[in-house]
Amino acid sequence: SFSFFVDFVLVGTDELQRTLIDNYDMRWEPFQTTSEIGSVSAFYKRFNNPIERVFNTEAQNDELTYRNVNQAQLLGAEFEFRKKLGFISSALENFRASGNLVLIQSQVDISEGELERILLFQPDAATTRQMFGQSPYSINGELAYVNDSIGLNAALNYNVFGKRIASVSSNGAPNIIEQPRPSLDFSLTKSFGERVSVKFRARNLLNPE
Repeated sequence: SFSFFVDFVLVGTDELQRTLIDNYDMRWEPFQTTSEIGSVSAFYKRFNNPIERVFNTEAQNDELTYRNVNQAQLLGAEFEFRKKLGFISSALENFRASGNLVLIQSQVDISEGELERILLFQPDAATTRQMFGQSPYSINGELAYVNDSIGLNAALNYNVFGKRIASVSSNGAPNIIEQPRPSLDFSLTKSFGERVSVKFRARNLLNPE
């Protein structure tokens, strides 16, 4: 089939095996109030037969397919908070801030055959690489105004993730990398009674390349 999103031909395969994942995580969460939270967590994942998207450099047209790799592992930490800002000033009583930071180190062993082809072009290439589709970090933040007495809610949201492999290339060619793309969105909702509300939304305010 043809994928209009990536502008490539997608080719299926009946050789895929399902991925099995072992998960280990530890989390600490102190709750100050019912609407506030702070948490720190660490996690480890081990993948057997992870699936990755592959760009076929030998095909006549731009062609993507899927394959299993033997094993992969992922180690990460996450930090999260949600806090009302009234402790700074009474004028900020209806404001709240929240954020989330995830740091991840992922690793996939490159097969011997693929590594031989890579070393022909890059003699100093590493024997491992990060997982397909996995960013080394992700940042989310929100500044919100909530006033239920007048039915007004507003929020400014920010998101960015680190560069990640969009497709693994075969035969030693460089992988296709998706670069970080910061996103800033704004939303405003005004309620009129219990049944009517008006919402305004503005997306992609930063308009990155």
